Amino acid sequence: MKTQIKQTIAKLSALAFVFALVVGVAPRSDAETDDTREVQINAQVLASLQLEVDSGSVVIQVDPDVNDGSNMSGGIVTDKTTTTVNTNNLAGYKLQIQLEGQEVSTGAQLDGTGAGNDVAISSTSGATTIENNFGFALNDPNITTVTKFENVATDIAGSGLATPTNSDTEDIFYYLNVDYTVPADNYQGKVTYTAVTLP
Repeated sequence: MKTQIKQTIAKLSALAFVFALVVGVAPRSDAETDDTREVQINAQVLASLQLEVDSGSVVIQVDPDVNDGSNMSGGIVTDKTTTTVNTNNLAGYKLQIQLEGQEVSTGAQLDGTGAGNDVAISSTSGATTIENNFGFALNDPNITTVTKFENVATDIAGSGLATPTNSDTEDIFYYLNVDYTVPADNYQGKVTYTAVTLP
């Protein structure tokens, strides 16, 4: 009888052990099944400034006996350069202009290029009636006064534009007036445009 009791207890103990073991490895109903990771995106837009001109050369023809020696016809000047500036600078930009003679000097003038001709056409601010003068006007072909060219970079536009811009354009009209004291010749000068971002 004692032997049977021991065997029964042993069997029950084994069953209890198995039951406990099964319960111990059963999955929990509230177990975590998700795992999350975050990725930080850093998109860098690089600073950019672009300046374009519609043409790299402008030909101006004047006759001292026509239109008072100027390149104005019907009160309008058509000789011009169109600049286009693109920039994503938050502070905006400024546009600068500079004139240099190409033969005799680097002054703000047009230099005669013919042999023996050392005459230059200078630049002065004032009315279009000033003789032997080369100047410019901004965005208006109906020129009554011109601005003097300088032989250093000089601000002419864009300084008040405190925002990025796409295709901001300016028309710079060239005005030339000569009399018979200017020898017939080809006069040359180099106009340089520079766009500068504002700090």
